[in-house]
Amino acid sequence: MTVASLVTKNIYVCNSAAYVFSYTFDITAASDVHLYQIYGGSATEVTAGFTVDTGNKAVTYPAAANFGADYQLVISRECSLTQELDLVNQGGFFAEVHEAEFDKLTMLAQQQQEQISRVFKLGISTDLTSVSTEFPPPLANGVPGWNSSGTALENKTDLSGVFGVSAVQQAIDFSTGKAVTLASAAEMAIGAAGGNVIFVTGTESIGAFAAAAAGTTRKLRFGAALTILYDAASLILPGKADLFVRVGDMAEFISLGGGCWFCSDFQPARGYASVKAWPLGAVEIIAHRGFAVYAPENTVVAWEQAIFYEADSLEGDVQFSSDGTAVMIHDLTVDRTTDGTGNVAELTLAELKALDAGSFYSPVFAGVTIPTFEDFLGCALKGRVRRIYPEIKGYRTTADIIALVDLVAAYSLEAKCTFQSANFGDFDYVRAVSEKVEIGFLAEDLAGFYTALELAAADGNAVVLAEYGFVLANPLVVSAARSSGVDVAVWTVEYSHYIQQLLAIGVTRFIADKRIGVLL
Repeated sequence: MTVASLVTKNIYVCNSAAYVFSYTFDITAASDVHLYQIYGGSATEVTAGFTVDTGNKAVTYPAAANFGADYQLVISRECSLTQELDLVNQGGFFAEVHEAEFDKLTMLAQQQQEQISRVFKLGISTDLTSVSTEFPPPLANGVPGWNSSGTALENKTDLSGVFGVSAVQQAIDFSTGKAVTLASAAEMAIGAAGGNVIFVTGTESIGAFAAAAAGTTRKLRFGAALTILYDAASLILPGKADLFVRVGDMAEFISLGGGCWFCSDFQPARGYASVKAWPLGAVEIIAHRGFAVYAPENTVVAWEQAIFYEADSLEGDVQFSSDGTAVMIHDLTVDRTTDGTGNVAELTLAELKALDAGSFYSPVFAGVTIPTFEDFLGCALKGRVRRIYPEIKGYRTTADIIALVDLVAAYSLEAKCTFQSANFGDFDYVRAVSEKVEIGFLAEDLAGFYTALELAAADGNAVVLAEYGFVLANPLVVSAARSSGVDVAVWTVEYSHYIQQLLAIGVTRFIADKRIGVLL
């Protein structure tokens, strides 16, 4: 497998004498090279008048006299993403996966994101942002992001607004080149360890990690069974409980500063989880408002990200504008997720479309707008997803609910649609026009769950949705639902560790904000 260089752009300040420019990245064809002229804060693509010498990695532009001293020229690689990774399981970091592949995975992540940005047509200005801080190419010692001694990160890139994770996480290389071994102890100095993956030996319980700079990220692999002790002030763990780990388990920790560490992911080793009741094909990962960790929630960008990262189904929240158009937004006001203010129901479609629904997440997504319900349905058709899960959040009259069902039918998606609502009376109007769509009862507590279960069983084409922590605390609700012929879906799952536990009690539908490995 050949992995293209991460250095995908070179930028030059031009003068009228220079007309041969070199580039440092790898390409497979001259057509992969694109030129952009920057002047006065705007970028214009150069579409003719230049030649590419792939052997010498050079671009000749005879009309360089058109460039003044204040101009810049950007040479950019823009090519289709064709590389594939041969991993045992692409869902997470497991013992069975060859760790040498993570070097390639890290390098491909940037290329994938750039390809996504072009597909979304976010504008060349965002594509050229922070050219000088591109993710670094491998250093002389072959370990991207680390200094030569393996004691600190260098050349970190702030991609938190693009990937939904910290710059430190993006800079870490997960190969074994900088692995170290530490013995378990009541307090471990993982922040001072000069390695990417820390192999933990011994069986002593871990009660704390020594203080490290906020943002420091360490991935631990355990060589023996031991317990990590929960402490709200120093060790924040999944479920706010002690974490028992076994041989081969991996955990990622991020320092919050002040001696406090947060477990950002926990991945049990494959092989000991007895999850045999449901085949992998039955597991459904439902992208919550799109994959909202990777892009602004309830936008076309977020649903496209979810499709790219192979979510099975899409979820989103639907309301109505004052002039009767169904739009996708969670809150009853636009204040949190746009640059505007006011109630959704009091704004026209034109007023809603004029708002910026991307910048609250990251400047990279400036200009992204509030989509309509039909945009959501279009994404589902384009991505050929398994199901859609629109949640009815607000409407003017019950006729609006009927209009939603009619739109789903117009897109031939009735058999793939689950309308969700916490107001169970909404389903009377859904059923008035369609028996084909599934209805989803949102339950908040035990009494509400059994009420929802009774209604769902009586309907015969329904599901009950509940918060995953509630289901883990009350596992018998799943068997009760199964015995009534009703499926259970859970929101919003954060860790693959919880998916393991939920699979073990019979849950197969998982609403998540990001891609999570399902370990089977």
